[in-house]
Amino acid sequence: MRSLAQVRADFDDVDAALLALVQRRQLLAREAGLIKRSLGLAVKDPEREQARQRERTSWCAAAGVEVDVVEAIFAVLMDASRKAQG
Repeated sequence: MRSLAQVRADFDDVDAALLALVQRRQLLAREAGLIKRSLGLAVKDPEREQARQRERTSWCAAAGVEVDVVEAIFAVLMDASRKAQG
């Protein structure tokens, strides 16, 4: 069995990777916002957001991850993306 310190170090590695992915997502959101503005599109796209939510729910089922946790995470990410798109 691994030590608690080893497991905690792995948590830290995962958290660092998540932070890098959130940063990348924010950069993509800003880029999407620029593109949407140039095309005269609205920031919010409810139809796409609902489709993505259904897709992520199916990913949870396939991965054995709690849907509530993932829905909460993606709700925060979507809100941050909308804000970044301006």
